[in-house]
Amino acid sequence: FTTCDAIPIDAKFIGCGLDFGFTNDPTAALEVYQQNGELWVNELLYTTGLTNSDIFSKIRDINKHHLNFVCDSAEPKSIEELRRMGMRVEAAKKGPDSIRLSIDVLRRYKINITKDSTNLLKEIKQYKWRTDKDGKTLNEPVDFNNHAIDALRYLALNKLSNPSSGKYAIAVGKH
Repeated sequence: FTTCDAIPIDAKFIGCGLDFGFTNDPTAALEVYQQNGELWVNELLYTTGLTNSDIFSKIRDINKHHLNFVCDSAEPKSIEELRRMGMRVEAAKKGPDSIRLSIDVLRRYKINITKDSTNLLKEIKQYKWRTDKDGKTLNEPVDFNNHAIDALRYLALNKLSNPSSGKYAIAVGKH
């Protein structure tokens, strides 16, 4: 990833990701754009103590034009409440090995993160993979301090998991 000052004005909006939190874990929301095969990410929200109506109000105030989000599917009640408030929300398509799959999808892209996305940048710099007793890295991330990353992964699962997109796209139908 690299940091950038802002999202390019002509970048195409892909969608937003949302990870729910409340007491200890923050609610994290971000917006994602694409240009020239690269992703451009901007953090919208990262805070604790928000109810669903608080989330809706804050997102509406920050991001009036894009109220379509991919959310953590573990909270169907929250998704339905946000939908009833007027957001276009969908559950992330989680499944077996979806964490690794979504990370693999994101690795297809050069990711540009706005310098104001301080929490996402902090999480990415601290992201770790599990290790075995001998110190060998395993293909499983540590589930800690990854709320903005999870919001990005949810968006990747639903909006970017097409194998014919990204920097390392698979040429579909070409032999």
